[in-house]
Amino acid sequence: MHVVNTAAHRSINLNVMYRNCPFLTKRLLCFCAGTASVARGLSSYIDKLIGNVMQNKMRELMPIDVDFLSTYPDLFSLVVIMVLAGKFQNLTILKKGFP
Repeated sequence: MHVVNTAAHRSINLNVMYRNCPFLTKRLLCFCAGTASVARGLSSYIDKLIGNVMQNKMRELMPIDVDFLSTYPDLFSLVVIMVLAGKFQNLTILKKGFP
């Protein structure tokens, strides 16, 4: 099979990439927001089960006094997000790139 590698062929591939880029960016942002909210919910649930130990300790060690942010950093959620991101880093669409 002979692969065509002309300027027209490359411009068509770039055109496809530019058309699909906003769609993929939107999906990626939705996945990130969804993962973060699930991680935060899991962290809150586990913290409630153990008697708010994580919340109290983090407020003591690293308080945040900004109105629009949480009162403490949720490091458990960060760990959950990093684990999930590590699991999905080998997706084939990320390896293949765009057609």
